[in-house]
Amino acid sequence: MDELEILKKDRKKREASLPKYEQREIYQMLQKKSTSLVKWIFLISMIEFSFLLALDVWTSFSEFNELIDDASLENYFRVLIILNYLIIVVFVSLFFFNYRKINVTDNVRKLMKNILTARRTVKCYIWVNIVLFAFSFILIMYKTAEASFSFSTREMLVYMAVSFAILIFFVLLFLLYYRIVYGILTRKLDKNYNDLKKLDIQD
Repeated sequence: MDELEILKKDRKKREASLPKYEQREIYQMLQKKSTSLVKWIFLISMIEFSFLLALDVWTSFSEFNELIDDASLENYFRVLIILNYLIIVVFVSLFFFNYRKINVTDNVRKLMKNILTARRTVKCYIWVNIVLFAFSFILIMYKTAEASFSFSTREMLVYMAVSFAILIFFVLLFLLYYRIVYGILTRKLDKNYNDLKKLDIQD
């Protein structure tokens, strides 16, 4: 059991209000924990950016790049890659600013507000990524079919159904990943936020 949990447990055992210095200690621990969580969010997003960069380099030297060229998708694919880079750079910057704000905050209400901002930023990042992936997948599958295959109506319906099933599978996979990785961190931020609401520190 860490120091924060010990202090909280000790607080519940006593009927009298905690001395102000003990409340301030709890606040400082919550701030430290929140800073650490947002720092991890920032680091994970940096890893994702590095992975995307490595994937871009790999596809440039693989058979996948030939498929893109054959289907006349090179321009579409490059635009999507650049858009993905821009999105990640924007959100990495926001995660870093959130980390800096929480790290230097010495006011309970401001810290609570910054925690909520960090949570909203993470949720927005997750859904923007999922929407972009779904859009990219649909565009690439459609343009590939249009450029490389001559389908009958029935074959096109089957192709669309299979493509849709694959899309749903990958979207669920992404949701699972984000729920595990970012979900754990945001739930801990929620817990810190709720603990802060219980404090009665005059700012």
